[in-house]
Amino acid sequence: MRKNLTRVLSALLIAMMLIPAFASLAVSAEEGTGSTIDISDIENLYKLKKLDAAPSMEKVAGAKDGEPTEENGMLASESFAVTRTGDNYIYVGPCPDPRIEANWKALDFIVYWYNKDGKYTAQKKFMELGNPDSSGTSYPNIVDEFPDGSVILKIKSSSTYKFAALKLPTTYSNCILATSERPFTVEEYYAYADKEGWPIDGTLRPIPPATADPAPEGYEGLWNLFPRSGEYDATLTQQNAVNEYQLSKYIPVSEGDVITMGAIKSKETRSILYTYSDELLISDYREIRQYQRTDFGINLVENLGEDFAIYSFEIPQGVSYVRVRTRLGVYNNGDTFVTKNQPFTGAEMRAALAIPELSEEAKAHPFYGKKALFVGDSISYGSYDTPLAYSIPSTSFARRLALATGLIPTNISYPGVTVGKTKSGNAVTEYDLLKTVLITKKSYDIIVFQGGINDALKNVPVGEALAADTDRKVLLENDRLATFAGGLQLMFHDAKIKWQNAELYYIANYKVTDAATNGKGMAEYYAQAKALCEAYGVHYIDLYNDTELYKTFDYTNAELFAEDLFTPTSAAYDLLFPTVLRLFNETLKSSEVVVEQTASAEAAPIQTAPVKMSAKQPVVAEANGNTDEANNCQEVSGWKTFWNSIANFFRRLFGQCEICVCGEAITKVK
Repeated sequence: MRKNLTRVLSALLIAMMLIPAFASLAVSAEEGTGSTIDISDIENLYKLKKLDAAPSMEKVAGAKDGEPTEENGMLASESFAVTRTGDNYIYVGPCPDPRIEANWKALDFIVYWYNKDGKYTAQKKFMELGNPDSSGTSYPNIVDEFPDGSVILKIKSSSTYKFAALKLPTTYSNCILATSERPFTVEEYYAYADKEGWPIDGTLRPIPPATADPAPEGYEGLWNLFPRSGEYDATLTQQNAVNEYQLSKYIPVSEGDVITMGAIKSKETRSILYTYSDELLISDYREIRQYQRTDFGINLVENLGEDFAIYSFEIPQGVSYVRVRTRLGVYNNGDTFVTKNQPFTGAEMRAALAIPELSEEAKAHPFYGKKALFVGDSISYGSYDTPLAYSIPSTSFARRLALATGLIPTNISYPGVTVGKTKSGNAVTEYDLLKTVLITKKSYDIIVFQGGINDALKNVPVGEALAADTDRKVLLENDRLATFAGGLQLMFHDAKIKWQNAELYYIANYKVTDAATNGKGMAEYYAQAKALCEAYGVHYIDLYNDTELYKTFDYTNAELFAEDLFTPTSAAYDLLFPTVLRLFNETLKSSEVVVEQTASAEAAPIQTAPVKMSAKQPVVAEANGNTDEANNCQEVSGWKTFWNSIANFFRRLFGQCEICVCGEAITKVK
């Protein structure tokens, strides 16, 4: 008995000694696979397929009828079978968030369905997947959400469909997981991605937070916890740039710390600050709370003007990290300044970011504080104008005028656009750009148009300017819009109606070499532009014929331009701008002369011919009763005469003298 007991105790002792070792081996094995989650039953149905034709009903080699193909930055999957043995859903992730309307046009996610014969049957578009349930708060098609805002979606199938194919943005095309009747979470996706070796860290899966960069030793000024992200691609559209966001690093904080952040859009509707705890960061990197600028706890420090402000936030209990988010490329090329326990003013922020302050001359300029809209092509856009001080969102002449005069610019120009419609009819025109603002309630004090070189390059006819009182139906005729003059006239016409009190300008470009416009000169185009400016009262900024400009600006010097030989570099803009500013200022001086002349004319005595007496006019005697010398009084009609006649009735009734409307006594002529 004792021997048996000894053996049992020995076995237990040995087991107790071995358990930690086995546990260690088990942990090591789990760490080796990168996950403890069971994903053995996940089969990825998304197999990338690239084809070279647009989706159509025609048979494409190796594809089913109507199968999607590579198009517009999208990639399609191979078709895969769908069955009805389970919950009848396809699960796909990561996908753009369908609850955000802005994604609908930019990210054309489509599911294509095929019947049992492999024939194309139908499709389900992205926007149909973001609808809430009857409560209006729950979104049944959204299974889970990634920290970067993308989601896992479920798409309902039907007995009609036997096959499906997915068309998704290229952003995550090599890391798409699609299953049939097998739902999965973000954590399961991470486990599958680790197994496949997908590069998702830093995008779909945040890198574990590191402490913010420490201030350099001996640094005594403000230390920015949101450093510049570097230069942006100058070919990006300014419209798209302001709709994208950038996030700061994880900033370690403690209760009572104060985060100050600027410049933030003072009309921002999205969250500007995220708070995190250690526990949540370890589990799934998700924030405790998101804060909008209007939320309790976010305090306004200073309004900076131009719809920007500085805000502060005091760290509450339980928060270990924060991140700040701002729109990309909005304030001085997207500069954002964030400090911890170092409050700052707008002047201090601008000094730290090397943002030039407006001069006293700019603050005294007539343009100061006025809102200006710029519409044009790559020259107005500033495609090759890259220095930080002049970059997105207001480049080219817009930004320079803002610094020199204090105007507030909005630049909707875009490279390659024409004024008139091209033969293809599909290219974007400047009026297409203008329409995006015409349909809004935005008001502007100054509208600056520019354009014409692309019309010459793309063989858009010059056309002819019509009278300013031409019916708009005529202006909208296709043969008119397919000309430079027709497109420009429609813009002038609609801008004058939309912004009746605004001052309109048109910039006639500097001269270019014949090689830049395929041998076409711009004289005919600008002659029509000048005629239209005169008809509509638009200020004509004539760089083309300005002799002073060409004393310093050599338009034949290829080093001043991009490869197209007409789009300026920053050096060219710097040479052009003094003339641009001078010509704008000259329009203001000419306007002042007109105002002075008008004021002088109003102040001068008005010479009028003697007024002939009407048969109805009474003869008015002098107040001293001298009836031999009468005064002429112009007849006054209306309510004043009516009430005076009533008063005279009572005067006669009481034996008093009648009074004229001018206040003099009336003596009847015998």
